[in-house]
Amino acid sequence: MADFTTTEADQFLLDIWSNSIEEFRRRSLVFTQTVTMASEYGVGSVRGFQNLNIPATTLLNSGTARSKSESTDITYDSNTDSPFTLAIDQHFYQAFNVEEFADALSGFDIEGAYAPTIIEVLVRKEDATIAAIVDDFTNQTVGAFAQPNTEEQFTRAIQYLDDADHPASGRKWVFSNPGSLQLLQNTRYISADFVGNRPVQSGNVAALYDIPKLHSTNVEGSNAAGHDNALMHRSWAVHHRVGNRPRVRTFDDIDSLSDRMAASMIWGNARLRTDAAVHVKGP
Repeated sequence: MADFTTTEADQFLLDIWSNSIEEFRRRSLVFTQTVTMASEYGVGSVRGFQNLNIPATTLLNSGTARSKSESTDITYDSNTDSPFTLAIDQHFYQAFNVEEFADALSGFDIEGAYAPTIIEVLVRKEDATIAAIVDDFTNQTVGAFAQPNTEEQFTRAIQYLDDADHPASGRKWVFSNPGSLQLLQNTRYISADFVGNRPVQSGNVAALYDIPKLHSTNVEGSNAAGHDNALMHRSWAVHHRVGNRPRVRTFDDIDSLSDRMAASMIWGNARLRTDAAVHVKGP
């Protein structure tokens, strides 16, 4: 006996299309919140530049005050310090091309559907280039990859910044999603008996030891191997975005009868003080 299966009945089986598009998921971008923007160095009116040189000073006589002896002349000190250099050397783009024929036959606005994605890709990349600096702080590291962090590790990270005389203001924790969720398992971080000002907000620990906490998928690493979480002071890095936003170009190509769209961004970032951040290895 022969049956009509989906193979034999294929011409009668209908495909229908949704009247809405399942849009891509936007990502939480946080690392640009943790750095000093170059505009704060007095270059806000400058559209662009190749390098930003930031003068740096160190303590005279290695930070040691001199003892004055009776009837002796004082000693004058001077330093030969070197500036930090921020190079504008990051140039990224995203583009797509929609042929008129395909657009005419489609029941959707293809260009409109994909236009937001090229911006999302660029700002994710911008955030990721800053996130990539975290594991450069090899002299200030706590924790182990893919392992829950302990209170001792968190307080040691804070001590690193205290020992380097970084002010309490301007500090931020940045965790991966699993690193952030592990905090909910410790009563000290979520109980009002230990923490004031609503320690948990919508299932998220808002601060850790009174230091604001951020979390993002852009933290480098993986759930299996662990992530490069961090405790950072705003002086750890300086960042500059040329033009301050993605530049978008649209073009009606008469040769190929298509609509083209491209977006690009140019930026630079530099690590400043090597003691201004702590690499917190963890989940």
